[in-house]
Amino acid sequence: MKRILLLLATAILPGSMLVTQAQEPPVQEQNDWMARLDDKRLVADLSLPGTHDAATAEGWSGLGTILGDLTARAQELTIAEQWAVGVRVFDIRPQKDGDVLRCMHGICGTSLLVGDYFAKMRDLLAASPTEFAIVATKIDTSEGEPELAEWAPMFSSLIQSDSLRECFVEFSPTLTVGDLRGKILLLSRNRYADIPLGGFVDGWSSDKDFANQQGGTITGADGSSCPLWMQDYYQPNEDREGKDEAVRLMLDAAMNRDLTGNQPAWVMNYTAGNTQTFLSDGYRDNAVYAHQVVLDYLADADHNGSTGIIFMDFAGVDTTTGSSDTTYEVKGLQLVDALIAQNFRAAATAIHDVHQPMFHAHSDSWHDLNGRKLAKQPTTPGIYLHQGRKIIIR
Repeated sequence: MKRILLLLATAILPGSMLVTQAQEPPVQEQNDWMARLDDKRLVADLSLPGTHDAATAEGWSGLGTILGDLTARAQELTIAEQWAVGVRVFDIRPQKDGDVLRCMHGICGTSLLVGDYFAKMRDLLAASPTEFAIVATKIDTSEGEPELAEWAPMFSSLIQSDSLRECFVEFSPTLTVGDLRGKILLLSRNRYADIPLGGFVDGWSSDKDFANQQGGTITGADGSSCPLWMQDYYQPNEDREGKDEAVRLMLDAAMNRDLTGNQPAWVMNYTAGNTQTFLSDGYRDNAVYAHQVVLDYLADADHNGSTGIIFMDFAGVDTTTGSSDTTYEVKGLQLVDALIAQNFRAAATAIHDVHQPMFHAHSDSWHDLNGRKLAKQPTTPGIYLHQGRKIIIR
């Protein structure tokens, strides 16, 4: 496997504030890690590394050239570099900027146009057809409906264009890896048309309390939907009160889901957050702690299920240097690698070739694929149901 050296350019902000990226050791490319996944594996039953405000290392435009590195930077790697280290889920903010759609973070525009972003995804997937991408979108707007009314037809026209339309797949709760290979699943939090090209997301939660994080839904073009469990407690501020617990509780929920029904819950869990409102160093500071929470959790041998999607800041780098030459040990490369490995570590790999009646995720009983309860744990090779998962006995 080829190896790359991720070297990021130094950016100098107005006022002589220096923001640099520490040199990282050589990083193994992960351009085809999904090739090892079974085609019948549910996408909902994967552990997927994702990036929050994925385009914020692409350079800046407009007001972003003044404020971007100081206030809005959440990544050190470009989209292509994120892809190379194994990131497969991208959170972008496609906002209207004059007569174009630009990837934004709040009021700060990046150098990356939305059309160019999707073209980049199309080309990356053409080069690595075993892979797929999930793209979560939200317009960062303070103007409300008037701005959305202008944005929606622009966005709809872009994704329906001849050069992009065939890149996308329709959402289904039971999408498999095979369904999605070589394609993009678009999940939008904003209505750009009556029918989505992908899926529409409702009930996105920024609450820190777990009880309020399970009310979301994802709905496809045919009206099929499933629950969305969403933890995006993005502003824990300096004390980070509740953030680590929120991340852990959603990890627990993900690993104890029943994935045998027709509407398995999809899970999105944000380690991303900010401890210093409006400052990029707040994303760095939070990442130091939140990434370690997930790494520690996955190090437990009993935690061998799927995490769902983990959206992180500073993915793919283990250190990042912010203002005043402060170095933050974010372990973003370690986290990406751990999430990828999580898909292959369990001896009991979930394979969802048929949909079975739902069994309690905490039950110690075993059933065959016809739903018949067995007297004890089977020893004959085959596929069985146990604790809400399909288990391969070899």
